[in-house]
This record gives sequence, structure tokens and C-alpha cells, in this order.
Amino acid sequence: MLIIAITASLLAADSPEKEIADLVLNSQRAGLVRGDTAAYIAPWARDGRWVMQRGPEPKQKYELIVDYKRGLARAELRSAGEHTTRTLEHEKTEVLFSKDGTLARYVCTAVVQQEGYTEKVREIYLLRRTGSGWRIYENRFWPKMTLIGTKLKLFGSEYWAHLDQAVSDTAKGDEPVNHVYALMDAHRWAEAYASVQALTKSGGAKASDWALRAVVALVVARVNDARYSVRKARSVDPKVRLPPWAAAIK
Repeated sequence: MLIIAITASLLAADSPEKEIADLVLNSQRAGLVRGDTAAYIAPWARDGRWVMQRGPEPKQKYELIVDYKRGLARAELRSAGEHTTRTLEHEKTEVLFSKDGTLARYVCTAVVQQEGYTEKVREIYLLRRTGSGWRIYENRFWPKMTLIGTKLKLFGSEYWAHLDQAVSDTAKGDEPVNHVYALMDAHRWAEAYASVQALTKSGGAKASDWALRAVVALVVARVNDARYSVRKARSVDPKVRLPPWAAAIK
């Protein structure tokens, strides 16, 4: 049981709490800002996992769980993208320890910014103490806010209901690709992946359909399929627009 809570802003420079806060932040910056997969994955336990959610409650209907092997493969491919203009900070942080000091939980809001874009994600990291230091074995996270230009999205129960309604509406429409986008907006990634697979299996799939499948496949950590979809998109249209990480795929 985690019973000792310490706000990270009050941490001493050489405290175990500060050590954990820095370990997590430096790992995130390595992966999401510098594209340094080795430094990003270094503090992770080999049984670690990532859990994408729509809120703080565990075991949610639409959560997506990615294990260490698939998460590492996803990070390696994603690192091929350009990250130099991105910044990442943590706010509203808290560190909690078990009574015996062998387990810890780090809670934060990650703030990612680049030109014209701001995103806030609430995150929970679970760590265990090992003979070689602290190791992350779980990261749960869910969106709180995005600001693109002047368009603000605040993720709460009402907004999730609005997004789920869009999923229902597009399921009845004549454009299957719109349904895929609605599922992506609603962070219903497993369904989005199934839908975009169906879209590309139908006759006459466009290059943009394959490019979309590549994007969704990477999110759900189906890296081999992401690579396959990039190649299929190029075979249909060599000039198709692809995400930056696709440049690493020949």
C-alpha cells in the first residue's frame, strides 16, 4: 500500500523523491523530445507495460494495454520522427511510497508543447526498487486537454459522451473512413484498428487509407503492420502524405 505522499515541488535536491521525479521526466524527454529510444527505455522493467485510458479509473472499457516488447518496438519506430521543436514539462506532481520503501507511484500532468500545439496528459507511473535502482513497471495515462491554434478540447465526461455519439453517428454513414476518425478521436483504439483494417481490406483502398492504417497501427503498437501499411500506401501513391517516422521505412 502506498501511504507516504510528497509533492514533488517540495523535494530536496538529493532525495529519493527527486530521484524518481527526474528519472521519469528524463525518460519521457529522451523518447518524446530527443527521439533517444535507448535513454527512454533504460529505466523500464522488462515486464513493464503502458496503459492508455480515458480517465483515472482502472480496468476501463476502452483501455489499451501494450507490453514491453511491443512498446519498445513502437518507441524505436516513432523515434525516427522529428522532435526538435517539442518541449515537455511535468506539473501537479506527487510521489508516493510503500511503507517498506520498495514501491513508488509518481503522478504528474505531462505538458507537451510545440508551435501552435499544447497537450496535457495525466499520468501514473508505478516503480519498484531493484538492486540497480528504480525501475518503471507501469505507465497509465489519459488525455486532459489539447489546444491546437485557438481550438481547445477539455476531456471530461460530457466531451467523451459527445465523441462516443460521433462514433455511433458515423457507424451509420456512407464513409467508413469517417468512422475510423471518430473512433480515433474517442480514443477507442482497438476498434479504430479493426475498422481501418476492414477499410483497407475492401477493394479500392486509397493510399490515404493505408497511411491512416499505419498511424493507427503504430498507436496500438502493431509495428510490423505499421511498416507494411506505409509500404502499401507508397505503392498506391508514391507522393502520399505520411507521418515523419515513415521516413525510416524503405
